[in-house]
Amino acid sequence: MSPARDIIITGNIASGKTTLAKLLGEQIGNSCYVPEPFEKNPFLPLYLQDKRRWGFISATHYFLDYVQVHHDTRLSQTCDYYFVDTGAWTNVLLYGRYLYHEQVISPDEYQFYQTLCEVIQKAYPTPQPYAVVFVWASPRACWERMRRRAWSFQRGVELEYIEKLHHYLEEMKGIVAGQNMAVLELSSQEIDFRQPEGQQEVLVKVERLLGPRGL
Repeated sequence: MSPARDIIITGNIASGKTTLAKLLGEQIGNSCYVPEPFEKNPFLPLYLQDKRRWGFISATHYFLDYVQVHHDTRLSQTCDYYFVDTGAWTNVLLYGRYLYHEQVISPDEYQFYQTLCEVIQKAYPTPQPYAVVFVWASPRACWERMRRRAWSFQRGVELEYIEKLHHYLEEMKGIVAGQNMAVLELSSQEIDFRQPEGQQEVLVKVERLLGPRGL
């Protein structure tokens, strides 16, 4: 058999990435869903209210949560594919870069964040992803979906923040493409992941991305 493969499912807030990751973990043969452990991070609601005060600690805590959940899932469940909701790579390549380039955290904090991520990764090793699936939706669509679901800790999130994350997601695509990983983009505005027709369409696209399974 081919070694197990990690597939990162990433996108903006409320883009549909969790819906897609769960679908793939359930419908792709011998696959596991690795959840985004946002409820474990006590600093996330504080960060969304005051990014400069809580950005460094929230991002670092989130990274630790991601790799712990990912590592524990791999130990407890043997699968061909692990569909990772958001994951540590998104933490570094999207949120970490956002915090630094938007001067939410200082250069020294950013360097220390990167150092801590490396140390955490050594404690909870996970392989480089085989592929990254970007779930696309316009910033306006994401913001409106987020407002409709009305999670209390996201109440103060402004459209401007979603727009900036969209910019860094676009940059993340280029970074990932240069690291020998397969990339797939799926629009949750064009494909409804909740409906049977849309589900079948994305399953076909993802199966094609994964290619034939090894023997």
